[in-house]
Amino acid sequence: MKWVSIAIALPVLGAATSCTSTDTTKWNGDANHKQWQSDMTSCGVKCAGRGSCVSSCMAGKGWSTGCAGCFGDLADCTAKHCLAKCLGGRTPGCVSCLKSAGCDTAAFGSGSCTGFDAPSVQLRDKAGSCTSADTTKWNGDSDHKQWQSDMTSCGTKCLGRGSCVSSCMAGKGWTTGCAGCFGDLADCTAKHCLAKCLGGRTPGCVSCLKSAGCDTAAFGSGSCTGFDAPSVQSRNAAGSCTSADTSKWNGDSGHKQWQSDMTSCGTKCLGRGSCVSSCMAGKGWTTGCAGCFGDLADCTAKHCLAKCLGGRTPGCVSCLKSAGCDTAAFGSGSCTGFDAPSVQVHKDRAAQIQEIHRTPGVKWTAGTSPRFAFEAPGASKSLCGVKGDWKASVQAAIALGKVKRFEPLLALQVPESFDSEEHWPQCAKIIGDIRDQSNCGCCWAFGAAEAASDRMCIATNATLLFPLSAQDVCFTASDDGCDGGDISSPWDYIQQSGAVSGGQYQGTGPFGKGLCSDFSLPHCHHHGPQRDDPYPAEGAPGCPSETSPSAPKSCDVGASKPHNDFMSDKYSFSGETQSAEGPEAIKQAILAGGPVETAFTVYSDFENYVSGIYHHVSGSMAGGHAVKIVGWGVEEGTKYWKVANSWNPYWGEKGYFRIKEGEGGIDDQVTFSGASATWGKKSELSPATIVV
Repeated sequence: MKWVSIAIALPVLGAATSCTSTDTTKWNGDANHKQWQSDMTSCGVKCAGRGSCVSSCMAGKGWSTGCAGCFGDLADCTAKHCLAKCLGGRTPGCVSCLKSAGCDTAAFGSGSCTGFDAPSVQLRDKAGSCTSADTTKWNGDSDHKQWQSDMTSCGTKCLGRGSCVSSCMAGKGWTTGCAGCFGDLADCTAKHCLAKCLGGRTPGCVSCLKSAGCDTAAFGSGSCTGFDAPSVQSRNAAGSCTSADTSKWNGDSGHKQWQSDMTSCGTKCLGRGSCVSSCMAGKGWTTGCAGCFGDLADCTAKHCLAKCLGGRTPGCVSCLKSAGCDTAAFGSGSCTGFDAPSVQVHKDRAAQIQEIHRTPGVKWTAGTSPRFAFEAPGASKSLCGVKGDWKASVQAAIALGKVKRFEPLLALQVPESFDSEEHWPQCAKIIGDIRDQSNCGCCWAFGAAEAASDRMCIATNATLLFPLSAQDVCFTASDDGCDGGDISSPWDYIQQSGAVSGGQYQGTGPFGKGLCSDFSLPHCHHHGPQRDDPYPAEGAPGCPSETSPSAPKSCDVGASKPHNDFMSDKYSFSGETQSAEGPEAIKQAILAGGPVETAFTVYSDFENYVSGIYHHVSGSMAGGHAVKIVGWGVEEGTKYWKVANSWNPYWGEKGYFRIKEGEGGIDDQVTFSGASATWGKKSELSPATIVV
């Protein structure tokens, strides 16, 4: 990223000596740096190795911003170069890899980012790590079924990371040493035999584990546990479903409930067959029939994962048949004996997707969506809640003096690419919080609540790090709520009345429970491939067509201090609500103070967005949609905006989409609180400083 002619000061994380004397005291006082190891493991697992997220997480554990940034850089470098070797923690092989890649030397030693001496590497004595209490627990577990269940549960939760599995198994009653053995087994499995062991300890899995040395290290005389390895049982694949299963299958119209159950179990189990089998058995299928569905999940994960992320689309089914997955699961003589569920895509939507695929020069990927597969293009209209001409609406607010024009600095040249989450790591948690507007057209309120939360965090250097309530803004700032609004009035409401804190439905999302007013409408599956999306489709059970609830007057029952008193939990800002128009001005506004709210015209082809740089190719207008711009970039000469949507993190590019500059009016007019605004509790801000 090249910067030139910078006229204003922007904070940049420095690489060298970023840790303070306070950090040094904290480091030196941590015996063998065990707490640091634990914190890094915890943050690394939570953040899936993403550096900016790890930085924010470590800052929350008491490290200074700069020092936490060093640890984030280390996590980033580890994830890029040494992930497989470091799954088990800072082992000799991991450290060797980190040093070769420059990660460890950049983080530790004289003149490094931290300036700290690297923590020593200690090897665990693998032999005799389990105690007599563990042995009693092992022997008392008939066929080791509970152990299998615990390992599946921990492995799923931890994505196979050994240190995390160790901690999880310790929580299930195993001693630290014995739990460490199981963590080592999980690590080794993930490195060498992941594909073969997705279905559990099958003969093929065990054979791979023994060849890789995983099983012999974990089980047998002189091994880490000293336990005899659990027996391996093969499931008889043919004729596993009963007449009761057949009745259940035939009574499920369109096999919709089965599709929903398989999606739910597949998401929970990350595609692991044995786990899916157990999950489906819990949904009323017999053990044998549930096992067939587990086998199907296994085979899908091994051979057709990419093509089946969007559900049982024609391309997915074609792949499954070629791999033998579908024919093994469905049809005469198959595992289930059931006829395969039909695949239907609305003829107009199928034609639209084919048209996009045939059109030369398209810079984004289109695909079928379980939510829209059966509907004609344009089905997203009810979610596009920006009314009329949003640019004219903002201009009218400017004329009334409610909104001020942002004046860009002529001397400032913006960088070619920028990402708010990376630039303000202390606020990465809130900036990266992808919300879900449910089956409700209050995108206008979500865009404002999200951008305001980000700017509040940035303005206070993360002193106020929590989401402002979309529930409060959507259903109080306007009587229309789900029926739509504009992108200036929510900022006026936040400034004049203040907004309480509030996260996602029932405390889901990164901030959990305890805030004042969480969004009350349920999560919904939205417009992209379903992937691991566990939420129901709009209009389906659990996500009905929503109407606006009453405006909140008190905090939720589960709210806790300091966010449990509605009037005292109102947060606002002094200064100006501003608006910028055009790419250069908008980029300067983001550089100065953070993400902004915007709106753009949605066309029906956007419903098929999977990834890439969106631009309109086919279809008519569905409506105006409000979103949050967090950054920008250039790819193969095409300038784009990085935009956070409010259709949950399972949609698009992990909740984001990229869109070509100028497309659909995306950069016609944006709104935001001024960079010089002062944020705080409304009761503590001087009335004289509130602009009316």
